[in-house]
Amino acid sequence: MIRINLLETAQKKKRRKRALPSGTAAVALFIVILLVEGLLLFYWSTVKNDTLTAQTQLTTEAQQKLDGFKKLKTEKEELQKKMTEEKQQADIFTQLHSNTIGPGNMLLFLSYMLTSPPLENHSERVVQEQIGWDTQWDPDRAWFTSLKEGKERDFVMTGSAVSQHDTDEVLRRLKSSIYFQGVTLESAKVSKAERDRPALIEFRIKGYLNYDENVGKEASKDAAPAAGNQKPAGGQG
Repeated sequence: MIRINLLETAQKKKRRKRALPSGTAAVALFIVILLVEGLLLFYWSTVKNDTLTAQTQLTTEAQQKLDGFKKLKTEKEELQKKMTEEKQQADIFTQLHSNTIGPGNMLLFLSYMLTSPPLENHSERVVQEQIGWDTQWDPDRAWFTSLKEGKERDFVMTGSAVSQHDTDEVLRRLKSSIYFQGVTLESAKVSKAERDRPALIEFRIKGYLNYDENVGKEASKDAAPAAGNQKPAGGQG
């Protein structure tokens, strides 16, 4: 009985040993698994490199665009700076030009406003009426005695007139000029009559001088007299 049992046990062990896979099959399976993992790793690495390359290219293009925008911004700022400098220089030259010819034109206007155009010069009288002058007024009824200019282009002008109406006409004509701004009558006093001179209105006018020849150009075009006529009120020289 004992011998039979031992034989049965050995046969069972032999059958179980035959049921186990051989070593060659296990190695082959392991190799297949490694190959699959290698392919997966290679694919992942390829995709990763492609993605990194594409991202690097996008980053490079974005940086190039940014550099281009910065360059354009710098060029624009430099151009704006040059334009500002040129405008400032042009303004300086214009101011110098105005300061050179402005005072002379202003004095010419003062002379003009105290003269009467010839009677036959109808067109000039029409222009004077359009800007509010009394063309029937006699300019010999008023005159200036002094004109002082301050540091801020403020001025004080004194003069004399036969009557208050004459003083008002002087004030009206000054206000119509581009050379005198903010004109106001500061005082108007009646002087004492003397044996050889009647009582006069001693007036004092203040305001600001303007020598910019561009001021009132459009008005000057509208009020320009015919060729050969005298200079219109407030016109350019």
